[in-house]
Amino acid sequence: MTALDMSTGSWTVTFTMINAATGAVKINAASATIVTAATGLVRYTFTESNVDTPGKYWGIFRVSTGGAEASFPVNPTDLEIWVHGNDGTTAEE
Repeated sequence: MTALDMSTGSWTVTFTMINAATGAVKINAASATIVTAATGLVRYTFTESNVDTPGKYWGIFRVSTGGAEASFPVNPTDLEIWVHGNDGTTAEE
């Protein structure tokens, strides 16, 4: 896969996180940060409320500019996120 160069134009990046067991959206198109535009490196910083429910989640970054949009990964199930409780367990264990 070739890196997406975001060094020209005006780019918007959002992050969405979906509960894998229920399909409920935990984070809905929250603003993400472009860390290194030329290499397409982006970051989402979780808040406490984003990770207060243990379980397996899927994540997806959406980037857009000038009416064009792309998703990374294309299939959200390719980005697994595990949230553990204070005792180290998850809801699926």
